Amino acid sequence: MPANSTEYNRQYWQRYKQRRRRVYGTLTPKQYQTLESRAKVAGRGVFQQLWQESQAYQQQRYLPSTTVERLHQELINQLRRIGNNVNQIAKHTNSFRRMVTQRQVFEQLQNLENLLKDFTYQMPRLSKSNADQLKK
Repeated sequence: MPANSTEYNRQYWQRYKQRRRRVYGTLTPKQYQTLESRAKVAGRGVFQQLWQESQAYQQQRYLPSTTVERLHQELINQLRRIGNNVNQIAKHTNSFRRMVTQRQVFEQLQNLENLLKDFTYQMPRLSKSNADQLKK
């Protein structure tokens, strides 16, 4: 650590500027209010909402709210649990000589998970009433 705090602060901010970049912009009060309301519905901060919307637009994908993301993750976790059970069944089946291979089961579960992800990110935006129902 440098001998004085002035030097330390100068070095700190130099390193910070090398790691982070600031972005500035101006919105009208109405634009900000609209962005803020979308962020509130989605459960994000204003800048995080702006960033997520820009990334979704650039990648041409659907931007789910945090509620939908949480439900999506819960569905994936359930699919993984189901996959574990199916793998146990496949292993048991294989011990009695081959009806289906574990690899075939895994591939089908992977396909199902991919379809679920594609569906989630391509589904149309939820109306406020539908989003409120999902929260319950």
